[in-house]
Amino acid sequence: MEITKWKKWLIILSTLLWCVVTVLGWKDENYLICLVLSVFIMGSYLILGSANKGVLKKRFFIYPILVWAVVWIVAFVFAAYFSELYAGVTPPLIFGLHPSLACIMGGFWMGGLLTILLGWRLNKDDWMSSDDWDEFVKKIQDLKKQEEKGGAEQ
Repeated sequence: MEITKWKKWLIILSTLLWCVVTVLGWKDENYLICLVLSVFIMGSYLILGSANKGVLKKRFFIYPILVWAVVWIVAFVFAAYFSELYAGVTPPLIFGLHPSLACIMGGFWMGGLLTILLGWRLNKDDWMSSDDWDEFVKKIQDLKKQEEKGGAEQ
């Protein structure tokens, strides 16, 4: 997927969503809406950061990015459900945690982190191939040489 033409719109979208989340937070609105909107904020950053030379591979979008988004949203929905279900009462604990916190720890933290890490590992050549890495290293070395020449002249 060519995302070069979408870059500007993804940045604008993330900025607008940050504003919406901030205003909803000030107004003490439903926190679940803010959490779900934050998935789209982070998703736009993942898309921008995952594109290689303006191209995001479709399979890279599906896994890990889309799967990560679903894992986070499911974790947030279950956390909200359990926080409402056990509001004001002592809940059964899951590994010593309130069920809503267990959803956050399991889905948001562990599920999200492992999904992204495994996805990057499985699709590493779609994200940055060895040739791309070598090209990047050469570019940095060239910049260092230019900097050294410029510093010596002064």
